[in-house]
This record gives sequence, C-alpha cells and structure tokens, in this order.
Amino acid sequence: HNVRRTIFDLDTFRLWERRSLALDHIGDGLFVLFARDYAPLAERLDAITGRLEAIPAYVAATRSRATAPQVRVWQRLEIEAADHLPTFIDEIVSAGKAALADGTAAAYVCEFGRCQAPTADPDELRRQLLAGREK
Repeated sequence: HNVRRTIFDLDTFRLWERRSLALDHIGDGLFVLFARDYAPLAERLDAITGRLEAIPAYVAATRSRATAPQVRVWQRLEIEAADHLPTFIDEIVSAGKAALADGTAAAYVCEFGRCQAPTADPDELRRQLLAGREK
C-alpha cells in the first residue's frame, strides 16, 4: 500500500508543483546535522556549511518545479518556516563559536554565485542573512 501511495503522490498528485517545501527541507536538513550527535561538532559544522552553501542552487531548482497555481495557505506555512530559520542559524553559530573558541570558524553568505566576506561574528552573520531576505 505505501509503495502505491508514494507512486500516486509522485506521479499523479505532484505536490511539489503546488507547494514550495524548500525552506522546510533546508531547516530539516540543518536540524538533523546539528541535533544528532553522530560526529564532533566541528565536523557537523563543516557539513552544515556545505548545506548552507548549496541553498541558492536548491532554492532555484525548487522554483522551477512550481508549475501549477500555488496554494496561499501553503505559502503562508513556508513563510512561517522562513521566519524561524535566522533564529535557528543563530543557535548553530553560537554553539559553533563556543566549541571553536579560537575563532577560526567562518561563515560565508552566498547568493546567486556572489559571496559576502567571511565572518566568525554571529551578529554579522545574522545581518548578512537578513539582508539577503530583504531583497
């Protein structure tokens, strides 16, 4: 039954055409890397950095999938998810800063192939991330 339901969802229902799940997926992916203690925090932060760097390409790819009229309620849910991401990223940065007290960790905020100056300062990272949302 589950296999048939999955096939129906993918081939017939095609939710991805009517609902953007990009920010939910981004937040879920970051949460798993951050919360699960499968490796030292420094290694998990490297993995998180890779996910953050891949966000612009992922969001662009999901935009091309939205070929059907979008459902306003689902759009509101996505916006609510987006509102929580900066706070969650602040928590990741704070944990990373505490774990890597020598200050060598740096974050890069990139959008459309252009990156801002790397920063190890959580306040500056938050400013850069929020500036990208205002565009």
